Amino acid sequence: MNKDRQHFVSRFYLKAFSEDGRRISVFNLERGLLVKGASIRTQCARHHFYGSDEKMEGILGRIEGLLAPVVREVVTTGRLPTLEKDIGRLRAFFCLQLARTPKVERELNAQVDLIAKEALRGRTPYSEREMDLVRIGIRNASSH
Repeated sequence: MNKDRQHFVSRFYLKAFSEDGRRISVFNLERGLLVKGASIRTQCARHHFYGSDEKMEGILGRIEGLLAPVVREVVTTGRLPTLEKDIGRLRAFFCLQLARTPKVERELNAQVDLIAKEALRGRTPYSEREMDLVRIGIRNASSH
């Protein structure tokens, strides 16, 4: 299956906020706009967010398959797990979710840019002004 649109928030988690399993209400912070009935398929997703080879998408899918039952149980019952194994899986879900967003990718690339330019200072034929015109980063940083 071709997965051009890759979610950075798991679809199984988005479905927890849906009445029909296909649509949710979304509030766009930038526009201050409430969108009712937005398709889960297009929310919290970007074209090739993890790259075009689908390797990371497959890995995340397998991990989510292990974590989803615990998260669904918490959402359904409103109770946190008591088994240490399930507590660990819930923690893993939150850590994974925090690490795979466009915001984290931008922040990571801002740090890469800063560190790389500092490391290159005085070692390239380019002036600082010229270096400021270039952005150094990691393509599909969320997949690394």
